[in-house]
Amino acid sequence: MTESDPAVWRTRFLNLLDRIPAPTAISTTEGEIAVANPALAALWGLPPGRLEGRNLLGLFTPTDEGQLARVETALTKGRRSRYPVRVRWTADAATHTGQLTIEPVSDPGGDPPPLPATLHVDEHPTPRDTGTPPQCTGVPHPGTHRRGLHHSGGRPHRRPE
Repeated sequence: MTESDPAVWRTRFLNLLDRIPAPTAISTTEGEIAVANPALAALWGLPPGRLEGRNLLGLFTPTDEGQLARVETALTKGRRSRYPVRVRWTADAATHTGQLTIEPVSDPGGDPPPLPATLHVDEHPTPRDTGTPPQCTGVPHPGTHRRGLHHSGGRPHRRPE
């Protein structure tokens, strides 16, 4: 393998992503997760490869639909900036909140931009008192759709679990 080999760069990218301490995913413009780091997968008690193909909006619920609408508008108009979206999710018998920052990246090929999404988790989860055992209620079946964000049909490189 040479320095210009795409497999070399993919491996380097995955190694770097795995070392980012903040929960991070790269998704399509439709919200489908192409790759996630161990910090994000740990929120759901899963290996990173198990989040591939799931939709960000199936994992996280925006608390302000207006923030999500701004991201959708920016993507439609080709704007590149950071877009914070307040979110909540339920895992380990507690409701968690945080800010998911979505940052479209320009693609020189003109393809829809990949979307790095980084989560800043608020420090204090809210316990749920349901009388039921702990479970993760935010992990949907792959292919979940919401608010017009659709499965792209593409299959990115699968990471080992």
